[in-house]
Amino acid sequence: MSVSIRDYDRVADRIRQHRQADTRPVVVVEGPTDARFLRAGFDDKYVVFPCGTRSTALDATAQLVAWGIEGAACVVDRDFDSVVTEREAEGLPVFAYENADLEAMISQTDAFHLMVLEIGSEKKIKDAGGPRALVRIVQEIVVSVARLRAANCRNGWGLAFDQVDLSSKVSLRSLSFNLSGYCAALRQATQDSPPLGTLISVADGTTPIRPEPSCPRRSFPYYRGRDFLAAAGVGLRHQFGSCQKAATDPEHLAGVLRAIASKSVRDSEWGKDFERFIEGLHKNRTARIPRPR
Repeated sequence: MSVSIRDYDRVADRIRQHRQADTRPVVVVEGPTDARFLRAGFDDKYVVFPCGTRSTALDATAQLVAWGIEGAACVVDRDFDSVVTEREAEGLPVFAYENADLEAMISQTDAFHLMVLEIGSEKKIKDAGGPRALVRIVQEIVVSVARLRAANCRNGWGLAFDQVDLSSKVSLRSLSFNLSGYCAALRQATQDSPPLGTLISVADGTTPIRPEPSCPRRSFPYYRGRDFLAAAGVGLRHQFGSCQKAATDPEHLAGVLRAIASKSVRDSEWGKDFERFIEGLHKNRTARIPRPR
């Protein structure tokens, strides 16, 4: 569904009206889950406005800047395209999550380990090598999917990722990934898809992507958070736990992970840099995004 410039104005208008009664810094985000995460993580220090989509959030923030409203910033996913990088270069006060998105960022923290220990099997986790063993296995899987996502953005392939269940291509017993089967399913779900051989060679790294998707904050490897959780959920059903399939749905796991991670995000390097960035917006209108030291 297309979104008109009026929709951006409505969001920005709503924020401007609220600003008359609340002088806390404004943070514009994509959706309600982002809003809940940041409100909980920063103890309602900021007024957080969900906009529905990344593009709406970015454009609403640009409208606020154009109106001269200081102290407004935008927190969004970086994803696999160059949109956020381009808006940063334009001077828009945008502060992206580490890695590709929020869930990818917090999957690389202790919050994920705590989630695994909470819902997995203590004995199975110990026998398998601990939560870090699950992380290593899953990251190897999702890096290949990340390559496909990056190539899809750059080449305009229109791959129907949402139509393919990644977890169905991960072996319940061995956690091995059927890469060719996943690529074949993507091709079948996509009209005018590239040849299967092309998809496989991109996914396995035979055909390199230049430049490879990366995070300016050096969070590595780079991947989509829900891809990670879809594969991790398979591990929690057998090798690392005995969960029912419904309990390991990536959306459900994402909610659990956000709830755990929100308690510590403020003390993370990302959280500390975010607060410095917001403070900088109040001191000058050309605040630079802090980089990890």
